[in-house]
Amino acid sequence: MNRSSVGQRRRIHLLRAVCLCLLVAALFISPYHGGTPFGSVLHGVGIALIVACVLGRSWATLHIGARKNNVLVQTGPYSLCRHPLYLFSTMAALGFGLMLQSLLYAAVLTSAVYFIFSYMMKKEEAFLSEKFGEAYDQYRTTTSGFLPVKIGHFNPAAGSRVEIRAVARNLWDCAAFLLLIPVAELVDLFRDMNTAAALVLF
Repeated sequence: MNRSSVGQRRRIHLLRAVCLCLLVAALFISPYHGGTPFGSVLHGVGIALIVACVLGRSWATLHIGARKNNVLVQTGPYSLCRHPLYLFSTMAALGFGLMLQSLLYAAVLTSAVYFIFSYMMKKEEAFLSEKFGEAYDQYRTTTSGFLPVKIGHFNPAAGSRVEIRAVARNLWDCAAFLLLIPVAELVDLFRDMNTAAALVLF
């Protein structure tokens, strides 16, 4: 295992630890919009974002497969932005926060996830620039980093054959993200049962 892989694993562990801490904190938060029509809208939008994350990550996997860091993929979502997997994962974080019906909590959770992802993106881009040289530098010039704002270069061409292990890993990822929906429901149930004073967040 190279140094890059070790560093990435450490950053993923950090991301999980931060998300776990924020999840525990959510148990003691009373959302200002909880139980209101607007809160129901936030809840529904949150579910939609998590589903969009699962679909988006599956789309990205069809193009990159098990070729990440080995081939410079520039098709599908990778023609819209350089880090679609991080983009869709951040959407799931936002969706989870909105399911808990607190705009402030959703903003804090999403910002924390994005902050860690931005550091991971910089590390990955340095590695890819060193590996692919001018080809990656050209790709970086013509393609947005995180948000797909340069949509004129969309290339819908299908990626090469996806390996079974990549598909299997994507299925596990999808299951993990979909679990955010019942987890959010359990958090709401816990908060309804908890009679202790809670911090009210907008």
